[in-house]
Amino acid sequence: MSPTATSILQAAMNLPQGERAEVANLLWESVEGFATPEIAAAWEAEIAERLRAIDAGEKQLLTEEEVNNRLRQKYGPLFD
Repeated sequence: MSPTATSILQAAMNLPQGERAEVANLLWESVEGFATPEIAAAWEAEIAERLRAIDAGEKQLLTEEEVNNRLRQKYGPLFD
């Protein structure tokens, strides 16, 4: 990592958690399209299949609470 990137990272790590999350999200959005066409096509196919399975009643969605409970059971306390 370049000295500039290291400096930016160090400054970002000193931000409050909410601001770090916002910065991380903005950075991710800036590189999200970096995937190769093959990777992008594979994700599109996966998303289409998941939506089809949900629409057909083959899969059910979980609430945020259900997901968090499963994560707690598997990994212990979550950050709150």
